[in-house]
Amino acid sequence: MSDPSGLKSEGGIKGDSFNDDELDLRYLLAILLENRWIIIATTVIGIVLATIYLKLANPIYRADVLIQIEKQSNGLAALGGMQDIFSRRNPFGGADAEIEIFKSRNVISTAVEKLELDVYAAPKYFPLIGGRMAAGFRPQKLDSDLSGAEAEEGRKFAEPFLGFDSYAWGGERINIFSLTVPDSLLDRRLTLRHLGEGQYSIFAGDREILQGRVGETASGGGVSLLVKELEARPGVEFVIVKLNGLRTIRGLQRQIIVEEQGRMSGVLKATLASPNPFLARSILQAVSEEYVRQNVMRLSAEAQNSLNFLREQLPQIKVDLETAEDELSKFRSQSNSVDIGIETKSFLEQLVKIENNISELNLRKEDLAQRFTPEHPSYIAHMAQLEKLKENRSALEKQISTLPDVQQRLLQLVRSVEVKTKLYTQLLARTQELDVVKAGTVGNVRIIDEAAVDASLPISPNRRAVRMLGLVLGFAAGVAFVLLRLFLKRGVESPEQIEALGMPVLASIPFSSEQSAKGAFGVKNVSEKTVLLATEAPGDLSIEALRSLRTSLHFAFIGSEKRVIALTGPSPGVGKSFVTANLGALLAQMGRKVVVVDADMRKGTLHKYGGVSASVGLSGILSGQVDLNGAVQHVSGFDLIARGEVPPNPSELLMGPEFSKLIDRLREEYDEVLIDTPPVLAVADALVVCGTVKTTLMVVRHGLNTLGEVKQSLARLTQGGVDVKGVVLNGVVRTASSYYGNTYYQYEYK
Repeated sequence: MSDPSGLKSEGGIKGDSFNDDELDLRYLLAILLENRWIIIATTVIGIVLATIYLKLANPIYRADVLIQIEKQSNGLAALGGMQDIFSRRNPFGGADAEIEIFKSRNVISTAVEKLELDVYAAPKYFPLIGGRMAAGFRPQKLDSDLSGAEAEEGRKFAEPFLGFDSYAWGGERINIFSLTVPDSLLDRRLTLRHLGEGQYSIFAGDREILQGRVGETASGGGVSLLVKELEARPGVEFVIVKLNGLRTIRGLQRQIIVEEQGRMSGVLKATLASPNPFLARSILQAVSEEYVRQNVMRLSAEAQNSLNFLREQLPQIKVDLETAEDELSKFRSQSNSVDIGIETKSFLEQLVKIENNISELNLRKEDLAQRFTPEHPSYIAHMAQLEKLKENRSALEKQISTLPDVQQRLLQLVRSVEVKTKLYTQLLARTQELDVVKAGTVGNVRIIDEAAVDASLPISPNRRAVRMLGLVLGFAAGVAFVLLRLFLKRGVESPEQIEALGMPVLASIPFSSEQSAKGAFGVKNVSEKTVLLATEAPGDLSIEALRSLRTSLHFAFIGSEKRVIALTGPSPGVGKSFVTANLGALLAQMGRKVVVVDADMRKGTLHKYGGVSASVGLSGILSGQVDLNGAVQHVSGFDLIARGEVPPNPSELLMGPEFSKLIDRLREEYDEVLIDTPPVLAVADALVVCGTVKTTLMVVRHGLNTLGEVKQSLARLTQGGVDVKGVVLNGVVRTASSYYGNTYYQYEYK
């Protein structure tokens, strides 16, 4: 279709900042600046939510204990040559092994039993707020005129909040001395309800299991319970759970963190985090004390094993000594020999020394055999030393064999007595020394810093970090919301976006404060009359923009005395009626004879701009109920044909011959004919009107109509044979995003 008006541009203009596939960074920043109040609001909400969380969240405290592990010293130096028998074989060999021992079930189970950690008992708090309210409760005295019992109860317990008297609100306590349950009730929640005067009931769900009294063991349903202490208002409920022992131990193994302080320092730091700071301290102290105790017991057990070995040998050695003494005494009596010669005495001393060494090595052999295999280097070296002594003994015995028989026999008996006497004396002394060593055994681990916790400084939640996180998340949520809204429904915000489609923008009509104040914009208005800005506020920015549109139309239709123009839009609320009515008034101010026709017979609002009746108008003309002269109403310098009564078949009326005849007659009688049509995408009426008129302008609402809607509207009109001469961008808001990359000037009347 030809373009005699020359309103269409060749190929259009594509704005660099408004590409369909990418967004300019400065444009995004402008969008965020425009929606700064949304971002500020979400940021404030994030901070408020973070503050609420800090009020409701239970604080977490951390207890810690410091332990030193030293290399094990001999500790048995008094044993002289036998000290290597009892020396510790495995000195400190790294933190990993000790950490595993510290967190072993054997160590932690003792703390679980000592502190009864497998029994959970706590007041039943109202969800979310109950625990925090109870934590903040402080006992207060009531009026002095109350009875003693009432005053005492008032000081101890908080009043129920909103009548929820089964919950604990502050001051309640319970202490369970022992609790046993069948396997079916392990890890199951039981409810203890205080009945008053020290009595209580136990429930599993809705089923009552037993009733009992504080200080007395109660049994029933397989449950045995001894409550040591119970303080609460009658009717308050407590939650008690018998936990699986192994599961409790494993839970503590995961919660207790043990780390070496410095590489190969031998200093371990154990920490435990818990909402109950004093319980965390007690658990760490109990575990560390048990760890030290077991370390001492392991070292003491080694000394005890050596002591048991010596005590087993002493009775036999004593018997052997007594036997040797008897044999020597009998021999001397029989041979009348009371002494030995100098040479024999020399042999005796050498032989006794060798025999003593062999006896000691034999004792060591027994101990080594308990600890090492025959292939162990220590065992092999020991046996080699023993064999060497035996060889020396054999050589000495050959020399002794040259002595007379009496001297040989006497030497043998005296040697046996002296060897056994010395060995017995040594073992007896060393047994006593081992008793002292065992009693004074000190482990190679010690507690440097006892378990401690700062109950005034919780480690979690970190108030500064939580508030900062709330601020960051709130800000991010606001930015995400703005960008998501931008991408999901991105309205047209620049003439360049429309011109990129090859369609010229004839005017950009700004949204002014005058429009908003007087309700003159193209939106629903409850009043019967809508202000016509062209006459009421001629200096308004939007009217100045419409004057530029009037000028564009004037030059576009040079040589044409009669013009018929239809104005349509993609959707309702774009301001077609506003543009049509005010443009008609501006054309009339030029001395042109103008008529404005409201062709939206369904929801037309042009009659409000003149405060005239909508009942007489276009529908009456097309249906033959009224003639043209009877339907025309004069408004602010131009004539107006309202929509008329809403007909049941507006499309059929517009498609009939009467509408074409009406347009031809109006063209003859008026210089300017402006027709306001329904939205293109809403109903088919616009195609009928625009197809009849031929010259069409499309009104697009800034920020409301998406580029896709504009494309679809243009495509639908083109398919219907409608020649769209240009676009009017209406309601442009003066924002950073919409005016980015463009310069706008204001020149008003003084």
